[in-house]
Amino acid sequence: MIHLEIIKKGSIFFILLSLLMGVGVYQLKNRVSETAHELHHVKSKIQTTKESLHVLRAEWGFLKSPKRLARLNQKYLHLEPVRAIQIASLQTLNHRMKHGIMVAYHHKRRP
Repeated sequence: MIHLEIIKKGSIFFILLSLLMGVGVYQLKNRVSETAHELHHVKSKIQTTKESLHVLRAEWGFLKSPKRLARLNQKYLHLEPVRAIQIASLQTLNHRMKHGIMVAYHHKRRP
């Protein structure tokens, strides 16, 4: 009788333990599945961002190309390279500002 009593209690204990472990494994499986889905979503976003960045770098390369900038300068700004006479030190500029000496250069635009 004692052995039968111990076997019944042991069986009940192991059945409950198995049920608890089954529930725990099921919850763990769900968490892993959710985490895998989230990881896939994050990897997808990273790939999309990398592709966008690649496109933006290509566009930036086009926008800053020297030939294009020179063409836009000729069309809209008419800028010319700085001449040596236009370069001054900060001390010279400070001195001119203190004494009210300002020099302006007249620039003829090309047609």
